Amino acid sequence: DSITATSAVAAHNLALKADGTVWSWGHNGQGGLGDGSTDDRQTPIQVTGATGVKALAAGLYHSLALRSDGTVLAWGSNSNGQLADASGAPVRRAPAPVAGLSGVTAIAASYNASLALKVDGTILAWGDLGASGNLYAPVPLGQISGVQSLAAGWFHSLALKTDGTVWAWGSNAQGQLGDGTTSNRTTPVQVMGLTGVKAVAAGFNHSVAITTDGKVWTWGGNAHGQLGNKTTNAQALPQAVIDLTDAIAVAAGNEYTIALKSDGSVWSAGDNWLGQLGDGSFIGNNRFAPVQDADQAKLFDLAPNQVKASVPSDQVPVFYMKSEKAG
Repeated sequence: DSITATSAVAAHNLALKADGTVWSWGHNGQGGLGDGSTDDRQTPIQVTGATGVKALAAGLYHSLALRSDGTVLAWGSNSNGQLADASGAPVRRAPAPVAGLSGVTAIAASYNASLALKVDGTILAWGDLGASGNLYAPVPLGQISGVQSLAAGWFHSLALKTDGTVWAWGSNAQGQLGDGTTSNRTTPVQVMGLTGVKAVAAGFNHSVAITTDGKVWTWGGNAHGQLGNKTTNAQALPQAVIDLTDAIAVAAGNEYTIALKSDGSVWSAGDNWLGQLGDGSFIGNNRFAPVQDADQAKLFDLAPNQVKASVPSDQVPVFYMKSEKAG
């Protein structure tokens, strides 16, 4: 069966097959691969008991799977309550349902926290939410409703509402919440000056949005030029990226950003010490520039190290930068 979605953060990877099974590989010291062991795997192995799955989300050392019946499976590290395991066990090596959670339509996983979007548009969160500390069971976030998608950064999160507005909460030291301040928020606040949004992404300490006109907007930390605004200055309010238009999907990683344009080209900006910008160099970039050898026909998932929401594959555009050279 073909792969329909993937999710990755730092040290382990998840893949969803068309038959609803989940496969994993990479680091497994905290059981994030879900195979019943803590052995690292260099090749994919099937996650035990994860069937009927339609979406995935990988945190630092924990994993989530959304099943077709609206329930959520969780496994891996529970150091900060990210599995919502009331027993207090620090590790779970195989998937188990998140107790009392149903009617879920989308999930997201950040560094040590988990998010779920319910069918009525409300958001539940648990784990290390940064500004509000650890939560060991799913709790509603404020009065926000009408949410259509989520994005989770390391210690901040974004929610895109059906009216095209964006709301944010969590840590805000670099202005990544986009409310014009650097004050942390325990409940969602509206990102200022941003409407008509169709997609969002959250990175280490920066945020990205696409509006319906194809413009890309960035805000937050910018030490490596990940905002693509030709500076390394942080900004606490969204600003449009001047050189980037006709975008249809974005990904935000550890101080870098990737964008896919409607013509099939992929553009990147920010940190590049491991070659994550895909431009053939190891030199950072404070403006968006084309990725070399990116072929839209081979694109199927978001860039590596992206902490992202995962929803059914027929609801959102997803893409991947192929690693082999075009022939």
